Amino acid sequence: MDILYELKFPDGRCWTTTPIYEQAIEAAKRKAKQDGIPMEVVKYNLRTGQTRRNIYHPDGTVEKCWQGGFKG
Repeated sequence: MDILYELKFPDGRCWTTTPIYEQAIEAAKRKAKQDGIPMEVVKYNLRTGQTRRNIYHPDGTVEKCWQGGFKG
């Protein structure tokens, strides 16, 4: 398993993690719409150290935020 997706609340707390892309995206969209808050999905590539953040808003829009390495 080289990829891990972490779903976070707006305050940075982790809600859940999964290695499955579709599961992470659908859960974030559903939670954002249900609770009326943006949910963040952080993709960690454990092999390369690269990260990617997407923020899913309650109205269905998505912000894509690319980042470099992470310290873990």
